[in-house]
Amino acid sequence: MDHTEVTACRDQEAHVPPRIRHHPAALWAARIIVLLVCCWNLTAAIPFVLDPSGHVRSFEVSDCGVGGELLVRGLGVAFLMWQVPFIPVIWRPGRNRVCFCCLLGMQAIGLAGETLMLAGLPDGHASLRAIGWRFIAFDGAGLVGMGLAYAALNWGRTAGADEDVPNENSDSASLPASGPPPFGTVDH
Repeated sequence: MDHTEVTACRDQEAHVPPRIRHHPAALWAARIIVLLVCCWNLTAAIPFVLDPSGHVRSFEVSDCGVGGELLVRGLGVAFLMWQVPFIPVIWRPGRNRVCFCCLLGMQAIGLAGETLMLAGLPDGHASLRAIGWRFIAFDGAGLVGMGLAYAALNWGRTAGADEDVPNENSDSASLPASGPPPFGTVDH
């Protein structure tokens, strides 16, 4: 290689953002919390899909016959679809920050929507009120838990290595004193 090729390679390398290493405890905490929220969501989804007739009364659609069962089963299918972004976050929470942000957004939208629906529910609908509070509790707890996990990932980031490769030049047990990097920092 001549001097210009070496300089060009160095210039290109200078513009590559550093790999990010997440604190192992933050990665595992995120995985466990997201997995728990996913399993928690599945406790609603699977019964709605497999046995919708057992839930039509809670939604006050028992007098709708097959239509009521299809409504409950459809809600269960939607819950199952919403679990898809959980998979990459559970697998690699540090590398799948976009999916993680989508999860947080989905939880926030669910919590806000359920709260608005409950607030507008007239008196005399005890079963709808009970299921509304249950969904609010699920989504609220999930949002808080995953929000804390996401924050832990951001605070537990250090430049220098990929999350799966041990970094020999830094103490992986120490957290950066300067706080999280800017939001737009690329995580490879």
